[in-house]
Amino acid sequence: MRRVWILLALAFAADAAAQTERYQLRICNETGKGRAFASVAYFDALLGTWVTRGWYPQDDGRCRDVLANLPAPVYVYAESKDGSKTYGDPEGGRAFCVDESKGFVLDQRRCDEAGKTRRFEKLRLPQGGGAVTWRVRN
Repeated sequence: MRRVWILLALAFAADAAAQTERYQLRICNETGKGRAFASVAYFDALLGTWVTRGWYPQDDGRCRDVLANLPAPVYVYAESKDGSKTYGDPEGGRAFCVDESKGFVLDQRRCDEAGKTRRFEKLRLPQGGGAVTWRVRN
């Protein structure tokens, strides 16, 4: 019986550790096309829904830390100021809403009233949490 309790405790600890992995996101604009504006999507456990945040302006050739304490998975998207060039995953990824006109934090349950949908790219994240960099490239 004691062995069962130990196994249950280990399973619970492993599950809790997976849920507490957190990431710090840095975005680097390596497009060579001028300023890019980035957005990030993640599941907010407190709200019980997906959330998108943006816009994070990124000067060409520069990097910037944008968010910390992000849970996995994390999705990212960026576009040029006029929207003519986009960086995400147009053929896959996942669709999230963004507000084209201003900075935003959007609850995805209210997507219809929020704005336009864009296809975000899923970031590859290291196991165990930590720093991760998304390099926005052509």
